[in-house]
This record gives sequence, structure tokens and C-alpha cells, in this order.
Amino acid sequence: MTPINLGQIGGDGPDFTRTHCRKTDPNTSRKAAERARSFAGGHCLKILSEFDPGVGLTANELARYTGLTVEQVCRRLPDLEAANEIRLNGQERDGFRVWVACK
Repeated sequence: MTPINLGQIGGDGPDFTRTHCRKTDPNTSRKAAERARSFAGGHCLKILSEFDPGVGLTANELARYTGLTVEQVCRRLPDLEAANEIRLNGQERDGFRVWVACK
């Protein structure tokens, strides 16, 4: 199966295909960041689709619902927060922070 690069959500939305590496990172990290471009947008859409208005979810719950690993979910949450798609609600559940949709 070939990964699909979804790019910007909704066309005018945030670009979840940007890389997450520093200039000082080793070449292997840069290559991994480039590979992430092919699936990061899909992960973000999958995560966003699980939110209902007013219902908070943890990374652990999102992993169970989406089929992604907790690590995959945790890597996308800051991207979604920076895009004003989700925010922390100040609560914790089972050792995880609780996130809610902004819209």
C-alpha cells in the first residue's frame, strides 16, 4: 500500500506534512522526518475524527480508537494543538493529559 500525503486539511488548513527535525540532527533523523511527510496528515485526520464536541480524550484513548500507537498519537498532538484544532483542558486521566477539540 502506498501512503497518501494528505497535505493541508481542508485545503486552507494547516500543513501537517512539514518535517520535524533540527539542523543539528543526524542524517538518519532527517530521513525519518522526510518519510513522516507521507503519513503525518493521515494520522492527524484519523486523530481529529475521534473528537466529539465537549468530549475530552487522552493519547491512550486516541490510540485505542484509531489503531495508532500511543507514540504515533503523541507525535501528532502538538501539531494539532499548534494548528488550533485541539487544546488541553487541564485535566488528567489514567496518567495522560486530556485533549478536547477547539471547534
